[in-house]
Amino acid sequence: MRAIFFFGIGLSVALTAGCAGKRLVAEVDSGLIIPPLSGAVDMPENQQFLFPAPVLRNPPPEYPEALLDLGLPDQTVCLAIVIDEGGAVPSSAPVFDSPDCPSSGQPPRPEFLEAASKAVARWEFLAATVCTYPVGATKNDDCTGDDVATRQVAVKLSYRFRFRLVDGKGIVER
Repeated sequence: MRAIFFFGIGLSVALTAGCAGKRLVAEVDSGLIIPPLSGAVDMPENQQFLFPAPVLRNPPPEYPEALLDLGLPDQTVCLAIVIDEGGAVPSSAPVFDSPDCPSSGQPPRPEFLEAASKAVARWEFLAATVCTYPVGATKNDDCTGDDVATRQVAVKLSYRFRFRLVDGKGIVER
């Protein structure tokens, strides 16, 4: 069953690489960005909105392997992704100058932006859905019931990705 609102996602992945006998751990953390001043949308009493839900597990981007040995500082990439009516991600675009996102004056390295863009292009979702219930019907979490009309809608969401190098053993957090 799909929840009505899926407000957060926290993923990280650890990649290890040998570097002169020293193990480096590359960690990527991601999260859904809730924009400031965002609020609930008023819907008619007989309608409800189902937030898009990831299909299985959408893997986070990988730390660019060519950059592992450079000892770079943490890099943050924010992307606005479009989730279409079929649940695919046909496009994404960088987000700058928002809370927890880089400024347009200091963008992340292009390799990190490319890694994040490639990852989200492979993501899949159960599409956002507007459910319309017959008058007097009881709403539920998955839009089921007699004469319930559903309409998949495209939405735009923003995600933040943090790329970090950490000395030590591999860590995977979900």
